[in-house]
Amino acid sequence: MLPIIQASWIFYESFFYLLAVSTISGITWAGIHLAENNFIYDNIKKQDRGKAISYYNMYWGIGTSAGAFLGAILIKFLHTSFFAPIKLIFIISAIFGLVCILSCISKLKEIRKVREVKRDFLKKMIFHDGMKTINDEIHYIKSIPHYIEMR
Repeated sequence: MLPIIQASWIFYESFFYLLAVSTISGITWAGIHLAENNFIYDNIKKQDRGKAISYYNMYWGIGTSAGAFLGAILIKFLHTSFFAPIKLIFIISAIFGLVCILSCISKLKEIRKVREVKRDFLKKMIFHDGMKTINDEIHYIKSIPHYIEMR
């Protein structure tokens, strides 16, 4: 999903398109961070978790800064007749992201024992329980103006 999001920045047409891509990107990155932290919690001994999370955050920050710095340098020197330099940067980013994901995915192993989740349970959890929660939230939001009027 991540390389698709990186590549989708090159198709910007309107504010709402960029808003949608940014929202999907934020949700995706939140999921990635959650999965990475869960991986650390599952695979690192309790006494070493603080150090592991510190290293993770440090390398994440270094990688983010290095990527932004490299992008800034490349945007100055990359010139093509068929793409704006910023679009080429996003294409390169998507390609490198895909290569990194494909090269690392086979090295990940699940350490803890997990049970298989049945599709029926997943459907019930998403569509029945999830919809009930969403309906409750909508009802609560709709009741706010009524509550304000009563005061």
